[in-house]
Amino acid sequence: MTRIGHVNLILFICILALPQCKAKGYAAQSDKKLQFSIIAHDLSEDRNAFSTHNDEILFVLSSWNDSNQPQTVYHSYFVATNPPDSHSFTIDNFQDHFENYAITLLEIDESVIEQKELLDSLNNNLLTLKKVFETKNLGVIKEILGDNDILGIFVSKQVNINWNKGKISIKGKHLFDPYNYEVFWTK
Repeated sequence: MTRIGHVNLILFICILALPQCKAKGYAAQSDKKLQFSIIAHDLSEDRNAFSTHNDEILFVLSSWNDSNQPQTVYHSYFVATNPPDSHSFTIDNFQDHFENYAITLLEIDESVIEQKELLDSLNNNLLTLKKVFETKNLGVIKEILGDNDILGIFVSKQVNINWNKGKISIKGKHLFDPYNYEVFWTK
C-alpha cells in the first residue's frame, strides 16, 4: 500500500471511531448522577406506646478534604412509616474528587428545626459526633444536635468507596427500640 493509502486508511479508521469517542464522552457526563435508595426495615420509633410510630429521617451526604471542614453535598428529608419503606433520590452533579465522605442518618425529633443550623452543627462536629455516637455518649450528642438522634454515621476515605455501586447497613437500638436501615447507591 502506498503512503497516501496508509494516510487514507488511518483517516478512515479515525472517522469510524469518532462516534465511539462522542458516545464515551456522553457517558462520562451522565456518570455525575448518583442515585440513592434508603430502605427502612425497622423504625426507631415504632415499639413504644408514646412514640410517633414513624421516623422523620434526614439523610446527609458530606464531603471534605483533610485540610478543611466537612460540607453538605446533599441532604434529603423524608418520613418512614410502614416497613419496608423505601425512599429514593438522585444527586445530579455529584463530585467524587474529595478525600473524605460521610453518610449520616438522623431521626428528627424537634418539631421545628432550622435545617441550615442543624447541617452546620452536624458538619462542624462530624468526627466528634461519630466518636461519641460509637461510645453511646448521648449527652454530647444532645448538646450538639438537640433532641435529634443519630441513627448512623458512615465515614470513609474516597479511595475506599466504590461510587458505582455500594451499600451500607445502619442498625442499632435507640431507647430500647431497635432500628434497621439500608442505604444503597449507584451511578
